[in-house]
Amino acid sequence: MVVAIKLLRRKSYKDTGKQLNMIAASWIQFMIHDWIDHLEGTNQNLRHQKKWQAKEVPTGFYDNKQGSVNTRTPWWDGSVIYGSNSKWLIKVRTYKDGKLKISEDGLLMHDEDGVAISGDVRNSWAGVSVLQAPFIKEHNAVCDALKREYHELDDEDLYRQARLVTSAVIAKVHIIDWTVQLLKTDTL
Repeated sequence: MVVAIKLLRRKSYKDTGKQLNMIAASWIQFMIHDWIDHLEGTNQNLRHQKKWQAKEVPTGFYDNKQGSVNTRTPWWDGSVIYGSNSKWLIKVRTYKDGKLKISEDGLLMHDEDGVAISGDVRNSWAGVSVLQAPFIKEHNAVCDALKREYHELDDEDLYRQARLVTSAVIAKVHIIDWTVQLLKTDTL
């Protein structure tokens, strides 16, 4: 939260030496969207709350008998595009050839309330949506490739195989591409 607030509240341009930019900030949130869950809509008691600059932003951890609780699933499962529960899983799928919902123009679709149809859209913004859309299209392209080669696969088989492949691609981009580039600094 601190990084997002500081990046998004900047009033003037500060050169980052080609290491970090808005795509990097988007990728960070795309990858760690589910590390912290604020347990909205629960009866948990907020233990810590801080004020960030002049605007109050509730942050902290919730007290509970089990320790830290997170209702979201681990980031390596691609939950940012697939969702972390059956409600979102049902919402994002077309149930035709294993595919996920995406608009004809290649952008995220929105439901009747204007909420983007993608796996995890809580505290989302354009930067995350810009990354969700291509990975949804990647999932659908994997479905098409599998369908061409393996005619016997049904909707569920296509979905599950494409999800494995797409989640692996997300992990590969993060570990081999993004992290390696981020670490190419004199300090690191």
